[in-house]
Amino acid sequence: MSLSRWNSSSLSPLNRRTRVVRRPGQRCLRPESLSSSHNSTNFVVKSIVSGLTKAINWTSGSPPERVDYSTEEDTRAPVSPQQLLWGVEKDFTENGYLWSGAIDTNLYCRDCTFTDPTLSFKGLETFERNLRNLQPWIDRLVRNEVCELIDIQLLEDSNEVRARWRMKGDIQLPWGPQINLTGRTRFCYNPDKGGRVEEYFEEWDISGAEALLQLLRPARTSE
Repeated sequence: MSLSRWNSSSLSPLNRRTRVVRRPGQRCLRPESLSSSHNSTNFVVKSIVSGLTKAINWTSGSPPERVDYSTEEDTRAPVSPQQLLWGVEKDFTENGYLWSGAIDTNLYCRDCTFTDPTLSFKGLETFERNLRNLQPWIDRLVRNEVCELIDIQLLEDSNEVRARWRMKGDIQLPWGPQINLTGRTRFCYNPDKGGRVEEYFEEWDISGAEALLQLLRPARTSE
């Protein structure tokens, strides 16, 4: 969400317990109406997550910084749609980025907007800062992580890569909660900005409130 880069060349993200899975050949993207988005999440849930994110950043000594992206010139070599597809797939299957935060930053515009059902912000540096500050908590509290890529597609007509995925992990709290999410991400790239991702949209198959409640209740033993 200047910090050290969270990319595949500078970080070994799978040095703990994360299990990554690739299930090829499946086409099971759910209809948009059955998933939760940032617009459909209620204000209270978004406020809670935003407040927690700010608190973690402040306690980690990394308060928000204002960045003027209009003055920055991106001199990186362009990324082809196929390279973007391969890079995003690698972030899932090798980097386990849903838990590690280890994305290939070369695939993203510096002013990329990142949006999930509970949070939305602008800037690659902001993504990096958020994940950098959150990672110690993940290392301390999460076990048996799974990052599963169910499906990935390149849609050149609409300038986007679409991925469907699942993330799961046991939270080390006394009541034994578990994060268990399936969702979809759209990586919308801009050919005029080197073919890099300009907008990142993440949706879940449960509501933002339901996802937050997973932290407050014991995991179902049948799962």
